[in-house]
Amino acid sequence: MGNTTAARLDVLDTPSPCLYDVLLPGTHDSSSYTTTFDVVPRGAHKLLQRPWLRRLLSSPISAMSITQGGRILSQLRAGARYLDIRVGKVAGDGKTWWMIHGMVACAPFVEAVDDINTFHREGGGTVVWVIREERFAPGESARLATYLRENVQGAIYDGDQAGLRRTPFRSLPPNVIFGVAALTPIPALLAVDEWVNTYSARVKVPALLEQMTAASTRVARDTLMVIGWTLTPQPLDIVLRVVTFNIGRPSLREAAAAMNGQVYPFLDAHRRLTLDKANVIFFDFMGPSEASAVLALNSGVFIAEVLPPPTPPPVPDLASVDGVPLLPPLTVATTPALPVASLRPSAPSPSPSRLSLGGGGGGGGVSPTPAVVVPSTGAGLPTATPRTVGPSARVAAGGLRGLRARVVPA
Repeated sequence: MGNTTAARLDVLDTPSPCLYDVLLPGTHDSSSYTTTFDVVPRGAHKLLQRPWLRRLLSSPISAMSITQGGRILSQLRAGARYLDIRVGKVAGDGKTWWMIHGMVACAPFVEAVDDINTFHREGGGTVVWVIREERFAPGESARLATYLRENVQGAIYDGDQAGLRRTPFRSLPPNVIFGVAALTPIPALLAVDEWVNTYSARVKVPALLEQMTAASTRVARDTLMVIGWTLTPQPLDIVLRVVTFNIGRPSLREAAAAMNGQVYPFLDAHRRLTLDKANVIFFDFMGPSEASAVLALNSGVFIAEVLPPPTPPPVPDLASVDGVPLLPPLTVATTPALPVASLRPSAPSPSPSRLSLGGGGGGGGVSPTPAVVVPSTGAGLPTATPRTVGPSARVAAGGLRGLRARVVPA
């Protein structure tokens, strides 16, 4: 299958920008698209090692632990170029690498490697992996490095941190991996996410703005600034889920949907600040809409090819959104067939919001035909241009998010 939905990034600027010069969309806890309670991560609380208790807690913990809606391949196809992967072992199995989210095992690490390899075979571009080693025993980092060298398809960046500034993004190999010391000298902490621990978007969004305002610019620092457009369930949220049989609080998916909907006005209002400070914005439950909103800020640096069109959130019935005026409501008028003798001359000019149909010539009457007046704004006042359309036609209404107005029967 071809990579028909992946975003392929082509550098346009001259001189070519490096990784530090661009803004990438990413996924937070990229491996947490599933959970399993058949095994537990090494070092997990001893209560979670009891099978009966894991079964009892599996539903509420999953609702608070799953952060993505699909496997890593679907995240990459949606536009993610930055992956946040935590790798460790599970109790009783010293051989298999697992992806971990806190005290929960997600999926075997081989799934991530297979998905990224598939993405590269489809023609995808450079992917930045940030691997965090969870409770590694001595020597395990070297064994993980060997596993990656033997199983990852496509070249792996083998330079140092300074080389990332000298290397144009277009010249980077398919895989840039942070955090595995025996594989690369680049630590996971090169990517800095100043975590704001809250489950409230009303708290998180102002805190992120404050972070960016206080941060150094891209050119003045050696780290990548990661904006965590995420929410974190608090212990009380999880307890309420447990004691109310999973109905006490909104799931992380529901909370993330509300949080993600705020990224569009935020980026509209703080475009310049975001480009000056941030390198990555990563999301829970990221989709093509969030990825394209981030990529769009790279205007003049990147162009997104084959990226699915964004799916904006529902637009309220307002006269304007973010200062952009919307078109007047559109209506469709139909006139039933009338005898020719009863037809009267039409008024000199139709109403700008409704067009009545009249007939002419011989015959028994006029067939009902829907019509709509589409106001078109020129240098002067809006003018009415009648056009015959079907009842499901749409008229672009402009604005920063591709707002749409739907024609509905009167």
